[in-house]
Amino acid sequence: MDSINALQKIGLTDKQARVYNALLRLGRATVEQIAKEASIVRTTTYTQIESLIALGLMSSYTVDKKTYYTPETPANLSRLLMDRKQAIVEGESVFEKALPELIGLYSKSDQHPVIRFFPGKEGLTTMRQEVLAMAGKELCVITSFDDFRNVFDESERDAFTKKRLARKIATRLLYTSSQPDSSNAGKLYQGHRLPVEEFPIHFDIYLFDNRVCISSLKNDIWGIMIDSPAIKTSMQSLFDLVWKLVKKDTTS
Repeated sequence: MDSINALQKIGLTDKQARVYNALLRLGRATVEQIAKEASIVRTTTYTQIESLIALGLMSSYTVDKKTYYTPETPANLSRLLMDRKQAIVEGESVFEKALPELIGLYSKSDQHPVIRFFPGKEGLTTMRQEVLAMAGKELCVITSFDDFRNVFDESERDAFTKKRLARKIATRLLYTSSQPDSSNAGKLYQGHRLPVEEFPIHFDIYLFDNRVCISSLKNDIWGIMIDSPAIKTSMQSLFDLVWKLVKKDTTS
């Protein structure tokens, strides 16, 4: 990787990288010399010099009324990286807080159903992050837990659960599995296990807010999210009906 590309990846703009790289080669130079070495017009070079001085990457001094510029150590670029890291951390925090409201505005922007496709495991991960940003506080799920375990490992499942608990999202789960699920016991969770042989499913269905998420968990991995109050209400009614029947069977 050449030095200009490296500087850009660290955080400098193209012109900043070219000016700073030129001055590193020159050591000491006037603005005319820097502009020529960087192949940038003089007026633009002045702007880049000012920004690089502000970043602590250049300094200036005057001799006989002529201004010269010298580069500061590239080690100072570490501060730029730290600032970018901090901005990312702060941006993630702001994003998580603002996402539910933004999604709410997005949902109200059009009364027609909105259907989105999420390909592959990466797509399912993205879709599950939107689930965590729900406005409501209850998530209803139907899943094939054996297939789900094959797609998401234990650390990924635990990370989702921790985020769900942090947002105080309660879950009602209807699932098929070759073994009972005890991983969520006592974690804002109610679950009923359905016989695998009677319900041979290989998918997830998540119900929350005005949305229905359906994920294929076997062979081709993909998901779709349907944003529709009418469809969500209908699916919720079916879920509640099955929930009541299963609950009645387990208590009778």
